Parts: sequence; C-alpha cells; structure tokens
Amino acid sequence: LPIFIVPEGASSEGSVTGGALRNAVQLLPSPLVSIRCSMNSFATDYTVKALLGAVAEFRRQGYTGELMVGDLSLRDGGKYKLHKSHQSGRDADIWLLTKSKTYKQDCHNCSTKKCRPEPADVDWNDQWRFIKALDATGQVQEIFLSDWLQPKLFEAAKSQGATPEELKRMIQHPRKPGYPALVMHSDGHIHHIH
Repeated sequence: LPIFIVPEGASSEGSVTGGALRNAVQLLPSPLVSIRCSMNSFATDYTVKALLGAVAEFRRQGYTGELMVGDLSLRDGGKYKLHKSHQSGRDADIWLLTKSKTYKQDCHNCSTKKCRPEPADVDWNDQWRFIKALDATGQVQEIFLSDWLQPKLFEAAKSQGATPEELKRMIQHPRKPGYPALVMHSDGHIHHIH
C-alpha cells in the first residue's frame, strides 16, 4: 500500500454545525480513495489520517473496489450549502460500497461523473467490514446511516460472526432511533455513511 505523509497543523474551530477550519489539509485522489470533488475535500490532519488509516486497513484485508469519499469540508470550513454539519473539518461522507466494486458513470441526477449507489446496489458484507475498519481506528465517534437500511448491515454483520455484544455496541438496529451505538439513524443517509 502507498505511504502518505499528511501535513500537520490544521485546526478545527467551533462545532461541526457552527465552525471553521484553519490550515486545512486537502484529501486528494489516490490508489486508496476516489474523491467526488476536490473543492470539498478539506479537513483536519487528524481526520485525514484516521480516514486514510481505516481505508488502508480495509485495503490490506483485500478490498480492491472503488471507495468514494464524498464531502468533507470547504477550505476554510463554515457553512456548506447542502450540509448541516461539515463546517470544521471533522466530518466525512463516504459512499456506500457496491456489489460491482465501482460506481456508475455520468449521473443524470446531480451532473457528477459518478453516481451515488442506490441501496439495492450495496454490498452489505463489504460495508460491514469497512465500518469495522473505521471503528478499529478508535477515532470515529458516530456513523450515520438511515434506519431502514440498518437491518441489511445488521444481517451482514451477523453472517460474518459479529457477537451480540458487538452488534449492540455498533449498530442501533433493532432498537429505535436515539439509542446510542456507533451506527445511528440520521435522515437522508441512504447513499452514503457520514
């Protein structure tokens, strides 16, 4: 796997819903990740290191498909049109992983080069392994995924040997939204995790 040197010194100011970003680090396309839009791929060095660490571990385990990082923050943080958060370099949207291991070309809905995956296209086994890699960094506090998709993640986790304790700690389902877990409900997270 490639070795990345991430510049240090970026600082997150304020909250994820009312903050700014100073001396931002830009996450660029690489053999590890694709980037939806480089204008929106700024974060703290802490966030970039944690994200690349999880992706590298996931790749080390054998994943060879495309992995798309959607939105992080703007260069200086602050309000970001379609997001309530993403203001201080600590948030990352990562597209759900597909069965085909790649994303469809030329999206007609949002005029981007790649299309966000539909729930029917998701490889939930790969998605579970990636969430475990994110969790293994010890840096990820919350992951958002719409509650109606969580049963698919839950079943994939069970099929891969997740213990009842691990399931309870990591996936909100089958409990109602509001129950604390690593993967929790947030409206609109149907094409990506946050």
